[in-house]
Amino acid sequence: RLPLFPGGRLAANIRAQAAQAEAAGHLLRAARLQAEEERKAAILADAHAGTRLDAVRAQRSAAADAWLSAQEQYGSGLIPYIQVLATQTSHQAAQLALIEADRARVGARIQLHQAIGGPR
Repeated sequence: RLPLFPGGRLAANIRAQAAQAEAAGHLLRAARLQAEEERKAAILADAHAGTRLDAVRAQRSAAADAWLSAQEQYGSGLIPYIQVLATQTSHQAAQLALIEADRARVGARIQLHQAIGGPR
């Protein structure tokens, strides 16, 4: 049986629904703010990774030039072979740093893609 007069239940239900809608609005705004912060952080991380990658490329190029120069100097008898090995070691370390910087850039690009709405 249904009561003839609901006794304020309808008004209470309307207020409850309004409160739930307001809470959902707050959650949506919070999610939007968080997404915007993630997007900004990802853009900065990508820019930083790009700058680092450029610097490491220059470092590797300089190390390669030094290694070639050391090989030529050794061939001319100007330096001992240990110096050629030292420059080769520096060149290899620079190559490893370049690989790591490139990996970091790819990771930053993936984060940026996800932050702007790509699949996770």
